[in-house]
Amino acid sequence: MKDELERLRGSYFDILQQLVFDEKDLDYPWFNLQVPFLEELAKLNRSALSVFDLHRKSHLFASENFDDLFSLSVEDAKSHQSLHELVPLEDQVILHEIAIKMMQLYGEIPHDELGYYKLINEYRVVVPGGSFIRVIEQHKSFKTDAKGKIWLALSMVDISPNQNSGIQVLSQVVNTKNGATFSLLNQENLPVLTKRESQIFNLVSRGMLSKEISDQLNISVHTVNTHRQRILEKMNANNSIEAIEVGQRFGLI
Repeated sequence: MKDELERLRGSYFDILQQLVFDEKDLDYPWFNLQVPFLEELAKLNRSALSVFDLHRKSHLFASENFDDLFSLSVEDAKSHQSLHELVPLEDQVILHEIAIKMMQLYGEIPHDELGYYKLINEYRVVVPGGSFIRVIEQHKSFKTDAKGKIWLALSMVDISPNQNSGIQVLSQVVNTKNGATFSLLNQENLPVLTKRESQIFNLVSRGMLSKEISDQLNISVHTVNTHRQRILEKMNANNSIEAIEVGQRFGLI
């Protein structure tokens, strides 16, 4: 697992190194003016915010909330001792796989569309005392250079309201312009539903009751409820609401 993580880190670093900027195209004075706004945004949302500079390959900003939420100083949050150092090894592997695919995706998206894409990951973090908590991290373009390439990337981390999921990592890419969503997770990391389970899951997500699903699919209520229970088990969910939330993040519904 450690060897795989090192390999993925190397691949991600190679992608970063291929990103070349002309400093004349970068507006650092503009960013300095945004710092008070970022600090206020972090306070209002009670989120841990950071900004990564793809030119300098380092963080320009981290909010004080990293200390409140994760006992990380601002300097540690900006350094290589960042939040991801608190992430379990197996989750780090999946997150690096997603990051590599997202960077590749950014290279394919027209420059004028980049600002519409947002990556949302949910994963585990080890907090002082050794227990796990789940967090949701959102990544999006914060500023492009004069040529339209992503220069600054914004990250916003919150404690997830979903602390019961047994699934390691949830991930979803959202196009905020048209509402389209999809997942960059490898297939082996996705819950696998049968064709019938997928049918029933989609109907449940529309608010249909078991009797209504039974009538529509011409199967017994008992069969519907058996499938619903299996869906909950595969989603590691306690109820249909949790399962739908997980399914939406995976792009399964």
